[in-house]
Amino acid sequence: MPDVDIIIVTYNSYRRLYECLEGLRLYNENSKATPHILVVDNASRRPHELAQIAKEYGGAFKQVGYNSMYTHANMEGIKATDNEYILILNPDCIGREENWLDKLITDYETNEDTGILSVVMTRRNNEIVHAGASGWGEHIGCGEQDTGQYDTLREVPWVTGALHLIRRDLYEKVGGHRPEFKHIESDKYLCLDMQEKLKLKSYCSPTKFYHYWGKACE
Repeated sequence: MPDVDIIIVTYNSYRRLYECLEGLRLYNENSKATPHILVVDNASRRPHELAQIAKEYGGAFKQVGYNSMYTHANMEGIKATDNEYILILNPDCIGREENWLDKLITDYETNEDTGILSVVMTRRNNEIVHAGASGWGEHIGCGEQDTGQYDTLREVPWVTGALHLIRRDLYEKVGGHRPEFKHIESDKYLCLDMQEKLKLKSYCSPTKFYHYWGKACE
């Protein structure tokens, strides 16, 4: 299993970051993949607290110096790392399956035409918020109760930026995120660029995560 850089962008995300990293630690103690955590902070009020949380979980901490929004902060984190795989992970996404990191790598490597991989995300009440995306911003399965209807690895039009796995060489080859999309839509266009430029597809893994959906800040 490869080394994976996990990029987590924060903005006043104190409790959410703790929960996110606890979900990483708790469910991946026997993981064969090696996670390398980098928390990139967008000018939070108390950055020292976030730096301490990252340190407690063996992670590094980087300050952008201002609120650069989602896209630029992730680009800064990617530039500061160099491992084979990149996992973009929002702090309000909480893994809830044993060895989920290994599962993501396995699912990514299942198909030779994989460009980007995401997961099935639900609320705590088991209501789906993401099982892939289509159109301008429609989340597949959103509002449905999770009864296993998305429990297979599936090709989808694109995936959310809240969590996606990508190989570094492919990210660099496609040109990375489009910087003109500072927050929304950069995820969609990264997927579309992978399709158009490299003929690679987006997939949704059946691996399950909790997602607070829009509540990464406190």
